[in-house]
Amino acid sequence: MKPAIRMNIVRIAEQFSKLKDDNEFKILEEFTSEDLKGINAVRNYIAHDYDSTDDHIIEEVVRYNLPIFKVTIAKLLNL
Repeated sequence: MKPAIRMNIVRIAEQFSKLKDDNEFKILEEFTSEDLKGINAVRNYIAHDYDSTDDHIIEEVVRYNLPIFKVTIAKLLNL
């Protein structure tokens, strides 16, 4: 299950990168710059150091950071 979690974190970060490439700044403004930098940093960490990725860092992202993203995305979708 760990590889699937890591790959989904990478996919989330890549979607934010696509938003930036598509100049969707109105959407990106809803997220803090720290959150956007953080998800990109975690993506790079996973992508470039996959075999020795610290599970504690991934757990922190899943427990604390992703719920923040979920709330913000839900607000954007008016859920």
